[in-house]
Amino acid sequence: MKISVLTLRPVPGMAGELLAFYRHHAILEASGALDSHILTSEDSQTLVVTAAWPDIAAYTAWQQSPRRAELAAGMARFFSSPDAVHSQLFDVAHTVSGRP
Repeated sequence: MKISVLTLRPVPGMAGELLAFYRHHAILEASGALDSHILTSEDSQTLVVTAAWPDIAAYTAWQQSPRRAELAAGMARFFSSPDAVHSQLFDVAHTVSGRP
């Protein structure tokens, strides 16, 4: 399993609008990931999007999707530079789940 972590640092004051964009366009649902989350920092200035993928092929399919490219173009207005978006891919090394 692969986990992608996308860190987004929108223009100050636009994090709420970026979150609304994700919700309105159902981006997490469109990705095809097994599980995904959007986390917001305590200061509400950074969003972190995590997604679990069954394999690299599923992640690559989303990365190359025309829908993803369309959504990324629509999100460009939220960022002042390419450095405001950072993505990493991780292998799952240990998991604990099912705890109350």
